[in-house]
Order: sequence, then C-alpha cells, then structure tokens
Amino acid sequence: MPLGIFQVFDGQYKPILVTSGACELFELGHEELHQYLGNKSYLKMHPDDAGKLMEASKGFTVNDENLCVCRMLHDGVYHPILFYERPHILPDGTTLYAVFYFDLDRIGRDGGQWFGDYVGREKAKTFLDEVTGLPNLHYFQTFAPGTLKEYLGNGQIPKVVLFDIRGMHFYNDSFGYDRGDGLLKKTGEIIRNVFAQNFCVRYMEDHFVVITAREDITDCVNQVRTLLQDYAGGANVDINAGIYAYSDPHVSGDAAVDMARRAADYIQDKPDVYLQKYDGEVAESYQRKNYILSSYRDAIRNGWIKVYYQPLVNSLSGQVAHCEALSRWDDPEYGFMNPGEFIGILEESHKLWELDLYVLEVVCRALKKRSDEGKLYPHLSVNISRHDFMVPDLHERINTILDSCGVGHDEIAIEITESALAEHEEEILRHIQRFHRDGYQVWLDDFGSGYSSFSALQNFDFDLLKVDMQFLLHQNSRTPDILKNIIDLTKKLGIKSVTEGVETKQQRDFLRQIGCGMLQGYYYSKPIPGDIFFEELEKSGLQIESAEDRRFYEKLQEINFLNIDHPLSDGSFKPFGGEKSLSIVIEEEGRIRVIYTDQAGYKWMEKIDSPTLESVSRVAEHNDMPIHKAMRTCFGRLQRPGEVVSCDVSDPSFRGEMEVALINQSGQRRGFLVSCMGSGRKAG
Repeated sequence: MPLGIFQVFDGQYKPILVTSGACELFELGHEELHQYLGNKSYLKMHPDDAGKLMEASKGFTVNDENLCVCRMLHDGVYHPILFYERPHILPDGTTLYAVFYFDLDRIGRDGGQWFGDYVGREKAKTFLDEVTGLPNLHYFQTFAPGTLKEYLGNGQIPKVVLFDIRGMHFYNDSFGYDRGDGLLKKTGEIIRNVFAQNFCVRYMEDHFVVITAREDITDCVNQVRTLLQDYAGGANVDINAGIYAYSDPHVSGDAAVDMARRAADYIQDKPDVYLQKYDGEVAESYQRKNYILSSYRDAIRNGWIKVYYQPLVNSLSGQVAHCEALSRWDDPEYGFMNPGEFIGILEESHKLWELDLYVLEVVCRALKKRSDEGKLYPHLSVNISRHDFMVPDLHERINTILDSCGVGHDEIAIEITESALAEHEEEILRHIQRFHRDGYQVWLDDFGSGYSSFSALQNFDFDLLKVDMQFLLHQNSRTPDILKNIIDLTKKLGIKSVTEGVETKQQRDFLRQIGCGMLQGYYYSKPIPGDIFFEELEKSGLQIESAEDRRFYEKLQEINFLNIDHPLSDGSFKPFGGEKSLSIVIEEEGRIRVIYTDQAGYKWMEKIDSPTLESVSRVAEHNDMPIHKAMRTCFGRLQRPGEVVSCDVSDPSFRGEMEVALINQSGQRRGFLVSCMGSGRKAG
C-alpha cells in the first residue's frame, strides 16, 4: 500500500514513515522519498496541478479528512493520483497524519462508486471555470489542439478569437469584485450564445477564447460587444477582439492564442477600433516592441536615447523660464523613434523608471556644467511615470542624483500626468507630499486629458498646471471660454499655469491676453537636442531668465486679468463701476515699459494712435498727456510692494479714476498694476 505517515515538528509537516509501495509509486528510495516529501517538493507533479496540491496540503492538519486528485509523473507519463489523508490520535495524545496514495489508472471499475463520483467531481473542477461556467484554460490546453487539427482535416481554416474586456479593472474598483464576477459571467454567457456550437473557453482573467470557422466573425464580435455594453449600462466597458487565422498545424494552441492577443493588444490605444486581425503589421509591431524591451538598456548605455529640451516661455517677459526634458531614441536598426513609439511600451512593462532616472541624471549633469561655466540656465522639468512610484527607493534615488551633481531641488520640477491619478490616489498623494518636503515643485501634466481634472485640483497639491495641448489641436468655438475658466481657476487657487502646443501667433496672443503664465510649443521652438540646445536658443533670439527676473515676473504672474474687479488675491483693488482696463507697467531707471494690457486698454491705445505695447510705452515715457502724468505721479507715491494709490484723471482721451498698485520691485526695477476706470469718453 502506498502510504506516508506524517507528524508536525515545530510547525513543520514532516514524514516519519513511508512504505515500499509509496517508494515504488514515487520511483524514489526511502531516504530520497523522505527528503522529497519533507521539502514539500512538487517536481513530480504536473505543472498545472502543483498549485492545487500546494493549496490542498494546507488543510491536511486541519480537517478530519482530505481528498485531492493530481497528476504525477510515473513510468514517464502522468497518472491521476488520489491523495487521501486522515489524522490518527495515539493514546499519548500524539497526532499522526496518514496519507494514502491511489493511482487511479490502476484502479478498475470495481474500485468503489465513491472513487468514480469523486473523480467525476475532480474532472469537473479540472476543466470548468467556477465563475463563468465555461470550460477553462486546462480544458483549452487539453482539447484545443485536437479541435484545430479537426478543422484543418475537414479543409477549413479555423479562427482563434481572443476577447479582452477593456475597463475590467476600473469596473472592479468602481462596483466591487462581486459585480466584476457578474460581468465576467455575463460575458461568458454572451459569447457562448453568440458562438453557439463553437469551442468557447474562459482562457484567463478577463480573456475569453473562441475557435470557430464561421465566416461572419465581424458580425458576431459586434454582437458580443453590443450585448456586453447594454449589460454594463453606463459603465466604461468595451472589448478588444484579436483574430488569428490558424493554418499551420505545427503552431500550438497557446501560440495561436498568443498571436490573437498580439492583435488585440495592437489596438488597445485606439478607442474607436475594437477588432483586429493578426497580420504583417501586427507582427512587425510586436517584433519592434520586443526589440525595445530587450534593447532599451543598450540604448541608454550607448547613447542612442538622447535628451532633448523644449523651452517654456514666460508670457510677460518673453524669456525662457523653464525647459521640459524629453527623450528621443535614434536607433541603429530602426532609426529615429519618437517617444510615442517606446514610452508606452516601457511604461506598460514597468521599466520606464530606468529611462526617467537616466534623463534626470543627464539633465542634472547639464545644469552642473552650465553652472560651473558661470552661464545662465533655466529650471527644468522631468516626467515621472505612474509606475515609477512602485520603485521602493524612488525618492532616495532622485535625491542622490541631484545631490551628487550639486543641483538644487528647487531647480527641478516633477511632472506627473493626470492619468496617473486615476489609480492609487492615496499613494500618489503621499509621493507628492514627499516631493514637496524634499524641495521639489510638482506639476500636473496633460490637464484636461482625463475625466478627473477638477478632482485632481481638489485632492492634490500641485504647484503648476499644464493645459493639455488637445485643447488647441482640436479647438472650436468653446475653446476660448474653456481656457479662460481654467486660467481663472489657477489664479484663484494660487497655481501657476502652462499651455503646451502653442503653434501660432494668434494662439500666443490669446493665451497671453488671458494671463496664462508660460507658453510651450512650436511657435517658440521644437524640442532641441541637449548638446546644441543653448546654441540654438541663442540663434533664435530667445533669452534665458535670470534668477532675479524669475522672481520679479513670478509675482506679476499672480495678477488675474480675467477678474477685473479683484485682480489681486488680497482684494486690495476696489471694484469701481464704469469702464475698466488693466495694464502692467514696469519702471526702471526712469524708463517706462507697458508689458501687458487687456482688451479695454487696447481700445484706448487705438484712440491715441498707439496700437502696440512698444508704441504706447514710448508715449507714456515721453508724452505729457494728463493720463501719463497722473500715472507717473502715482508711481512716485508708492514706496513698498502692496501699497495702492488712486487719483482722478481728466484727459482728452480718458476721464475717470486711476488706481495703481506696486506689485514687486527688484533694485531699480518696479512692476505696477494700473487700472483705469471711467467713462472712456473724450473730455468736452
């Protein structure tokens, strides 16, 4: 009789006796079998059953009896072995556990009805998915090869169709796992009904596989999709379906599913496409993906991945205040690759953090070199992937890079995309708080690209908001009002702003007019390789802000031009009635420059034939118009930032009241907010 006797020593389940029958069944000597069972080895078990036996063994010392059927290697083939365990208590109180091993292949039909019933139940468990009631992965691996060959033998080309439920994780998070199981069960029911009489299984997780030779697959997939969306109601649930035409009998069933999965993965970032056949384009994409994953470290080591910089221009000073660090891959085999070709692949595989830290190190070395040369350099921002936060010592790694290069933490901003906030909100919040404690600015990138934009502003403490360039790429009649409200909101919340994707003078003028703090886009500069960035910047005429300029203009950027009654957050401006205008004027060593005015100000400038800021600055500096005299008088009365004075104005071009606030000063340079309020009519 194949039998093993076990006892618990120090919490460990150890064999104390094995019979010769057990040694014969396991094909091991007594000492070898003791060692095999004592080490809880599962090498002789079928790989698909090892986990099953492992789970069953956890109950061996708990239940009154235990049964488990697993396949074990014997005589070179796998035999179904019944493991039957019962505890026995000796007179002295010692508990022993007897485990009997029955090779079911050797037990005939008269081996007992309970064996047959048990084996039937075990087979059902072996081949049936408990959640959906469909056959499972084990069933597929057992019977799919024969099914595929049967189709080929009948002269048919079977199609392996893989269904991937898009949005399953979000559905579980939103409604709970019980509802999630309900969705899986309904999906299985829909697929089984639509593909009646065909081979259907729940392959794994939220993947289902169908083998069919039907010609109307597109219609069937569309029907599955429609029925599933109807069941899900308003939930954001959809499917991707990949199809592989099976024609080579040497391709295994699992390999066929893998190619169908590649087709489904190929369209995962295409929300309007839900069906894809495996073809040469999919194969090329998969090959490139594998190349990227296997070569990215070589690309970093060999300098194939280069760091580019794109400037962010202060809308008031016209100078470069920041730069965003970007990566480009110039590959010896595939040539130049944009970020869209490799960033997503590395992020999905949780490997992007290595590239992100490499970019950060390159940036810091460049800043250090520029600083050592005594040259101006802008602050820089680097992108952090949502998967970077899974690196246990991320903050220590980042701090070490900056500290070793002698770069101040306030010189680097951390950009986090809005999509990263959709998952693990509390964890992301802790990371943002840590970045702030370590002295970094944290920016919210791609604002407006997701569905949780305003929740992001409510729940997270960001220093700057980057408006998604899609607002400008696909603008319509609503775009100006949307942008105005976003900029107005940032001013009220005390958050800085950048709009990216600025490509035309018209876009620049509008964004500057509504008070967007910084502008980024091809209007100013495309991304430039880091090794020639400063040279190209100089050729373009763009200047880098000094630290003094940055501090000076940042204070002026706090003015909310969209709230004309309360442009300052402290409410020091009074809401007068009548026609109003807002302007920013800089006085430096007796010279006056008007660097901003609103639409009302431009209308007034047209009346005095000074349609540009440059021309009105010359008039204000050299002309003796009463309005300019009044303005200069107010300037002289103001001594400290925050002070506000007002005076009456009676001018041929304007009659009313002027209010002036000293916003900021640095040395001989002072910045004023000037508001003119009145009828705007010519004096009689």
